[in-house]
Amino acid sequence: TLLKLLPCLCALVLTAVAAGCRNAAETPAARTNTEQLVAQAAASTKSDDRPLSEQLGAPERYATELTGAGGKLTISIDAPLVLPQGNLPILRVQAAEFTQEQVTKAFLTLCGDTPMFLSSDVMTKSEIESAIAAHEKNLEDESLQQADRDFEEQMIAELQKAYPSAPETKEQVATDGALQKRMETIGGTQISYSALDAISADGRVQFSVRNDSDAVTALTQTTKQGGTTVAWSTMPVRRAANLLYLDNSGVQVENTLVLNRRVERGDAIPADATGLVTTPAEAYASAERLLEQLGIAEEMAVSDVFLSPGYYLDGSGTEVWCYAVFCTRVIGGVPCASLPNAQVSADERTQAEWGYESLQLTVTDEGISFFHWYAPLAITGTESESAALKPFSEIAEIAESTLPLAYETHTARSYIEKTNVVIDQVTLSLQRISDQSQFDGGLLVPVWNFYGSYTDSRIHDETETICGTMLSINAVDGSVIDVRAGY
Repeated sequence: TLLKLLPCLCALVLTAVAAGCRNAAETPAARTNTEQLVAQAAASTKSDDRPLSEQLGAPERYATELTGAGGKLTISIDAPLVLPQGNLPILRVQAAEFTQEQVTKAFLTLCGDTPMFLSSDVMTKSEIESAIAAHEKNLEDESLQQADRDFEEQMIAELQKAYPSAPETKEQVATDGALQKRMETIGGTQISYSALDAISADGRVQFSVRNDSDAVTALTQTTKQGGTTVAWSTMPVRRAANLLYLDNSGVQVENTLVLNRRVERGDAIPADATGLVTTPAEAYASAERLLEQLGIAEEMAVSDVFLSPGYYLDGSGTEVWCYAVFCTRVIGGVPCASLPNAQVSADERTQAEWGYESLQLTVTDEGISFFHWYAPLAITGTESESAALKPFSEIAEIAESTLPLAYETHTARSYIEKTNVVIDQVTLSLQRISDQSQFDGGLLVPVWNFYGSYTDSRIHDETETICGTMLSINAVDGSVIDVRAGY
């Protein structure tokens, strides 16, 4: 169905605005003074050889129960505390792009022996016929909402209109993964960027790259009639390079917003994962082998693996299962935070957006069906090799006072009867915050992240569950970080 297709379609449309963090927390955040933060982090220079857990007084587990919103909000925390080995630095970072060397390596590794050709916007008659058939199949779903049904019917009508003038065949231009220089004009301003869109002859394999444009300010496109502006749209200046591989014949993750079945390397295949042959250990190994093949195993590592229901893009097949694997950057043995569903931070003052780096892949019984590396980072300097951190007791106090306030406004909405927040993991790692002086530069700082999910019980017996980061706290100064704002 269209709803199932959305996660992959969002990844495929690389020029579209990425979805924001689906975190219900509405805690106002003050812009971080990065110079002051660096000075505070360097306040303690006394060496301490004890394990980090002892230095911070961090227990193995943290558990508490909280309530709010007149009883409508419950917050349950029962989570292991995951800390890195050694001290945590503060590093200066910049938005990066994919080099031709990286793209070529990924192209050869992921596409293998499959001949690839430059994508064309022109559809042949046979491609239109296949597309119409796919939309008609979606309409067979009786549970389809009316808005989705209208969309499917509109797409069929547009395809049928294009069919008479469509060519029988089109020229295929082979590609070896070389990036192309592209230019666009938006609002009278010309921008350029490097990109690649490739597809196999049968449409099964897709490989796409888009680096950032050279725009440094937001651009506005206006539509005029008779000299009067009747419509306009603004394209924010953006830093979020993309590299995507998709096997359209493979199993895909059903819904990335509800990944809540984390599996560890030594776990057995759950009994309800009918038909799944690949073990969690094999999923970890498959992802790590790919990182090795791509030549990035020293900078990226597997952080989380989730068991997920799957589906086929063409709607075929019965119940299937797969693994959603998330990887994060590792610097000197210290991992960066994994922020599922937190796509970009946005600065309302400058209309600038900066993507949070993420690397996600899907492991199936047949192999890798999906790979997406988003918004890579470049380390440009070290501000502190060992930041002075607040004890965990202070972090826990901040969390316990902030969480009820953060979700109270959300829970107070009239259509929500009850909200239950469950936190099942708390980690200390590095996380990017934006610099107040530039839109595409910032710091990696030590941050406590409280991972879990919130479930809304709504009127008419409806429920909605969203998984991800429920709260982020700066481990240096104790400030609450709004990932949507980037500080």
